[in-house]
Amino acid sequence: MWGGPFESLTEVNNAIELYLRGRQEEQMFVGLSGVELAVQKCLYWPDGRRKKHLASQPIDTTRDFNRQLVEALVDKYNEDHNLFGDLAYEFKDIMCCQSIRDSRFYDHINFTAKVKGADDLNCCTDKLFFAEVMYNQSSSELFVICLCVLDPTANGYCYGCHRNGSPDMKQPSPGYMAGHTSNVSGRSKINRGKFDDEDNEDELEAQNARLRWMFGGSSELKQIRDPHEAEG
Repeated sequence: MWGGPFESLTEVNNAIELYLRGRQEEQMFVGLSGVELAVQKCLYWPDGRRKKHLASQPIDTTRDFNRQLVEALVDKYNEDHNLFGDLAYEFKDIMCCQSIRDSRFYDHINFTAKVKGADDLNCCTDKLFFAEVMYNQSSSELFVICLCVLDPTANGYCYGCHRNGSPDMKQPSPGYMAGHTSNVSGRSKINRGKFDDEDNEDELEAQNARLRWMFGGSSELKQIRDPHEAEG
């Protein structure tokens, strides 16, 4: 749909932006002042959907980065282990996700997946996985450091997870890179499948007000006029 294959996240983001511009709502920005135009572009994608999820609305899984990342990890696991058809795993749920800074930036993720043909094979359907993904800031690339099915007795310890809101994160004993020393920092992104980036109605109104105040003081924006307004 967006082309590819892509060699970096920058190429992916550019392709997505071009796709959204092709679906842009023509009437969305008509008649807006420079300030309102700037506010709308901060809050909405070109196709009219909000960039940040509103708690009262259904979650659009196509814009949930963490879900897309985990689905890609499941595909990688299947490919690495030559699992195809009914023997392949399919994503089920994200249990916990923790961002860690340990010299570099990492994500530790627990998620569940099940074998597609598990019902026919009469076996346990859900497996708990652990993944460690490293983010390279200079190239905007993600590297999978560790990706495995967890043994029930897994007892790895990560200072970053335990000290930053994810004490229930399960890790293998060896195999992952970040969080082995106390000199780490981080913040919780997802816990128990919660969508990580959403507003309620009050926060939406407050955000609108903040953006209007911020852009209202810009002399450059005050000089911007909608082309339809100029025609009138």
